[in-house]
Formats: sequence, C-alpha cells, structure tokens
Amino acid sequence: MAGKFQALGWRQFSAVDPDLNYIFWSSTTVSSGPLSINMARNADTTIESALLAGRQATEHSVRQAAYKTVNKRLALDLAYLWLDRPSWAVIGNPKVQNFNNPTSPQGQPAFGMIGGSIWPTQVWIS
Repeated sequence: MAGKFQALGWRQFSAVDPDLNYIFWSSTTVSSGPLSINMARNADTTIESALLAGRQATEHSVRQAAYKTVNKRLALDLAYLWLDRPSWAVIGNPKVQNFNNPTSPQGQPAFGMIGGSIWPTQVWIS
C-alpha cells in the first residue's frame, strides 16, 4: 500500500540551502510506483524550471528570485502544508566544547547543527 495516502506527517526541508531539497520537489523524481522521492508526486513545470534556475545561478539575487518562485508555487499547489517549525537545541555541561563549530575532513569550516544533527567526533570535554 506504499504511496496510497492522502496525508503524511513528516519533518523535512530543513536544509540550509533550498537546492538540497531539489530531490524532494523536482518533477524528475516523481515515481508512479509505490515509492517516490518526491513524496507528494507534485509535478509542476514552473517549480521545475525555478529549481533549475536556482541550481544553476551563481548570483545570490537570481537564486533568491528562483526559490521565491518555488515557494509561491508550492503555496498554490498545496503539495505540502507547513504546520510547525522545530527548534533544535543541544544542551550540555559548560565543559562540553565544539559541538557547533565543525570542520570538514578537508579542514574547511562546515555547517554546525543542521536538522538536529551535530558532529560528535569533534566534540570534547574541557
């Protein structure tokens, strides 16, 4: 019965860059089978065009305009209803250090806590 639903409670789309949600919103990932990466199976050509424009642009203003178009179309299509926004937190003893200041394996600064996930291998106790 996978894929046979009218509503689903789900926590998703907390990416720091809208491009990371491409696979969930793109019409290229809609499947007619029981499982679909685009869970809503929303195949909107305007969204697809805007997603591609946002992915390919290097100028911030162009990317911002493209993703605003995606946002407006999702509001019209009502493929998703945002009912809540989670507030992520890490609570620890003041001796716990570096839970939100990670570096990538290449030594570059990385994003800290995203979607409630941290880099525990870089945490230490002072």
